[in-house]
Amino acid sequence: MAKPITVTLVLLSAAPTAWDEAGRLIGQAALPATDAGTDALHQKARSFVAGLDRPLDVVVCGTEDSTHASAALLAEAGNVKLRKLDDLANVDLGLWEGSLREELEGRCPSTYKAWRDQPDRIRPPEGEAIGDAAARALRAIRKAADKAKSDEPVIGVAVRPLLWAALLAALGEEPWASYWSLADAAGQFRTVTRALADLRPEAVSATA
Repeated sequence: MAKPITVTLVLLSAAPTAWDEAGRLIGQAALPATDAGTDALHQKARSFVAGLDRPLDVVVCGTEDSTHASAALLAEAGNVKLRKLDDLANVDLGLWEGSLREELEGRCPSTYKAWRDQPDRIRPPEGEAIGDAAARALRAIRKAADKAKSDEPVIGVAVRPLLWAALLAALGEEPWASYWSLADAAGQFRTVTRALADLRPEAVSATA
């Protein structure tokens, strides 16, 4: 079986959770999506899939409850299989998991400011740099694309908003300078087409 030449990624940022609505940072916490967020995404997924030029081949997703539930709506809309991948888990925020942003600004202002200024490179305490999370996610996406039977597969990728924004930056769709304006965008879709050969990220060297 020949490998795909180009890959179209349907990138979905997972529906919001109660922590999103409270303004808390969410890494890999197992939180469900809100009912309102799920209901809104259900209709949006059906409309989005109906407007695609080619049908979905598969949907892959991260490990969080809200991500899996969001991915299931996309897979249902496209009538395709859903696979959960560990390497599509959200950014590991370490000791910052669940914190309010205002709390971090007061508790560790210099590190938090550096993280805001260079989100791709700065690693939260006992956590992971956002750029490194994007790199591992892209490797997982490439592996999924390698298994596709089509020459030009369309792969749904559902992840948490922090990782969604990082993938857009890592793929060159958005500059890293715009990262934080995208990182809270829950329940959103973006379509990106790339040559399979271009899905070869290099991990970003992070500073603790």
